[in-house]
Amino acid sequence: MANIFDDKSIRDSSRLDLCEVFLLYFDEMRGHMPLLSYPDEKLIYDPKVMRPINIHSIWFLDFEEQEILDHVDLEYKKKVYFAKKFLVKSERKKERAGLKKETPETIIIMVAVPNEIEIFGSSLIKKLSKIIKQKYNDVLWELIEGEIAKSAVIKTKSMLDNIKKSYDIKRNINFDIHNTILKYFGDVVMDSKSDSIKKQKAMSFLTLKGFYISSLKGFKGAPYDDINLFEKAASSKMLQGTFNPFKISEINFSKNSQELEIVIENNSEGNMNSMQVTISHIREFFEKEILNEIIDEWYPHEELLFVAPLYPHIDSYILNISRKDKKLKIFTKLIEIQKYM
Repeated sequence: MANIFDDKSIRDSSRLDLCEVFLLYFDEMRGHMPLLSYPDEKLIYDPKVMRPINIHSIWFLDFEEQEILDHVDLEYKKKVYFAKKFLVKSERKKERAGLKKETPETIIIMVAVPNEIEIFGSSLIKKLSKIIKQKYNDVLWELIEGEIAKSAVIKTKSMLDNIKKSYDIKRNINFDIHNTILKYFGDVVMDSKSDSIKKQKAMSFLTLKGFYISSLKGFKGAPYDDINLFEKAASSKMLQGTFNPFKISEINFSKNSQELEIVIENNSEGNMNSMQVTISHIREFFEKEILNEIIDEWYPHEELLFVAPLYPHIDSYILNISRKDKKLKIFTKLIEIQKYM
């Protein structure tokens, strides 16, 4: 059977930098067992990756305790593991005496995010657990049945049918996980307003990592393996399409005047009106705006020079070009001083 994660793009490190998702269940004979992992199926076979999942306190809490907490978190090696437990319908024959076929299955979902964007983990796991419960409540037991059948030495036709069915369910769940994460981080990146310092810090982390939401065009119906969740900011792809209307022609540093000089070209064939250009510096993931200019009319292939002050001991600066109302970021670039010296 083909691996649904064979395409190298699905294991892009940029996705792993943002979040990992694990779906597990409690087996009456073997304890807690993995069902799938996103974005790479092979994560569940890595003992180092699975260690925090196996020791997570979610396994030892009853449902009443968990409901009070809504979700349970574990911080482990610069990541926070958000976990939620719930029951789903079952028609699977249980191996332990005293358990009936209709005894519900215990499902665990975990979302691991870097410490810097911990603030996003709570709402993300709520969205993921909600869609899995709503869409797969009646079929997760079949996924479990198929996973158990894989370990059988001799497989009957019925087992092979179960394995095929579980494969299809797993693929559909991964589609939904991917789609939910894509929309969630898309909404986060597009929302420039935040009164929370912690959220501003997390947003700065995303920008500092050089990520912005990639084109949503062509997502519907596209093969799962061909979809890139995030692209490096150095890419020439625009937020809402495949063409970037701006490009950096030149970057200079003046040691005498301690200034950063950036020449930017309107790379399109039409006028760009009401554009806002900002430059900010970053210290400990916090942004401070040091340049803010409005360009009422930017002519095709016109180059404009922007000059911002350099600050001592500040090595990273962010260039943003957006509509004047700041509702749409069109171009983002992380400028690291050391790379240009």
